[in-house]
Amino acid sequence: MSDKVEEAVKAVINGVIGGDAVAFARGLRKLSEASPRRFLEVGSKVLNPSRNEYVHFPEVDPLFAFDDTKVYGAVLTPVPDDSFILFSMKVHLSGSGLDLDVAQEMVRKERAELDARGAAVIENTKVAIDSALEVLSGHSNVDRKALAYARDELERGIVMLRGAVAAK
Repeated sequence: MSDKVEEAVKAVINGVIGGDAVAFARGLRKLSEASPRRFLEVGSKVLNPSRNEYVHFPEVDPLFAFDDTKVYGAVLTPVPDDSFILFSMKVHLSGSGLDLDVAQEMVRKERAELDARGAAVIENTKVAIDSALEVLSGHSNVDRKALAYARDELERGIVMLRGAVAAK
């Protein structure tokens, strides 16, 4: 993962630990711009809270810990050797936390904005494709059948992209 993505993830976690909703929202924005895929991973952890007391090897370290009303940073500690749970770490709450409802609403809002940015990219791509096809259609050496086929395939691709964004 790039340094920019790691810094954005840390900003999200620090916002939760510090109980700072503004820093949390800023971190979410930075993360959605740096890596939409990672934003969806981190955001889904807030939207679908897991209240596991233990994580087991080789699971990925949890970023957050939850109680009934708040989201906190997660800190892991080893389980004593005499425990019946092998290869496990205990999850502890860290920081002052954010209200879970507030954090979830912020994730939903940023996700809607990310979806809108994605839709805008698709529309800008369609405009660029239409412009290119218009220029090519006036070219003297263009193969009309190939151009018609390309137009159909590109339009189909735009429709598929729109469907991919609309599907949830």
